[in-house]
Amino acid sequence: MTQEADSTNTDIVDLAGDWTLSDVDNEHKIAFQLPGDAISALHKAGVIPEPYWGRNEYDVRWVSERKWIARREFDLETCDFELLVSGLDTIADIWINGQQVLSGRNSFRSYRKDVSAALKTGTNSVEIHFHSNVKAAEQAQENQPYFVPYSTDNCPIPHGNMLRKVQCDFGWDWNIALAPFGLYGVIQLVPKRTSYIDAIRICQHHNGDAVTVSITAVIGGKAEGELVTICFDGCHYEVPVANGIAVARALVENPKLWWPVGLGEQTLYDLTVSLGNETRTRRIGLRQMALIAQDDAAGKSFIFQVNGHNVFARGANWIPADALPGRIDEQATRELLQSAVDANMNMLRVWGGGRYEPDSFYDACDELGLLVWQDFMFACNLYP
Repeated sequence: MTQEADSTNTDIVDLAGDWTLSDVDNEHKIAFQLPGDAISALHKAGVIPEPYWGRNEYDVRWVSERKWIARREFDLETCDFELLVSGLDTIADIWINGQQVLSGRNSFRSYRKDVSAALKTGTNSVEIHFHSNVKAAEQAQENQPYFVPYSTDNCPIPHGNMLRKVQCDFGWDWNIALAPFGLYGVIQLVPKRTSYIDAIRICQHHNGDAVTVSITAVIGGKAEGELVTICFDGCHYEVPVANGIAVARALVENPKLWWPVGLGEQTLYDLTVSLGNETRTRRIGLRQMALIAQDDAAGKSFIFQVNGHNVFARGANWIPADALPGRIDEQATRELLQSAVDANMNMLRVWGGGRYEPDSFYDACDELGLLVWQDFMFACNLYP
């Protein structure tokens, strides 16, 4: 999943926006907007034709076989910062003022790195070195003690199974094969803290007409004994950090339950978690989910229950909204999800050959009443 941007701290330095992108031979140098992907940027700059048109994809695969460098400058008054990065695709290194500070090898994870030693007051430079994912995958295959097969029927670009990268980037029966690269999440400098909110975990226990909601704030850094403020359903809890977590349990009597579309309302409760001047918010649906697998005349049942009610799953397979991540738009994604509801669907499977979607996707599904079957990001290949 992607790193959540820290929008509550006004001292952050957001490195998103205007960059330049050039290949290592300086044959091409273009404007590059981050978040975004290089294929879209090269098309916008007129370097390559529209990849979707005709057989153009074959004429632009050279892009993914080269090394590219994204660059920008920024100014600082102090140097005590950590670097937050998510959606870095995929074999890429980040350099600040000529010093390598991060080596990315997994597009599905986020990074938090102390970079204060590499920073200076005044003007700083940052570079992202995008190595060829195609060549890196080939090298990883060669390094295996035996050949690890991939889906040759789906992937015209080979060895994508060697990388923790969107598998359909290497082609699929419905997709172009361009192995795009870029950065699709956040890239920020945040002030160094002794502690910060690393994650929020929610568990629900339903018992008759009441729900106990366990809210766990996972705290990074040194925070033992610090107070975390948790607000849920009108109640406020001041909870000390113990062993890296702060836990509050809220009892909701006669809750307004969340239901899949067509079976009831999609009531969502507001949750706020604060530590110092850092705040995270969530909207939580109270629902009891169960998979009923019992012996029956046909063998074994496979029934989804929501709030004790059997649900007939009507849905589809969700693939990435666009083969080029830079063209994926939150509003357009919302409209696609709405079209699923309009077609009387109540469930979507997030397919394992795609990507973990951003929080806005899952929030929209909550609001629209769509159940989500979430795959791990593996598909139709063997993996080392």
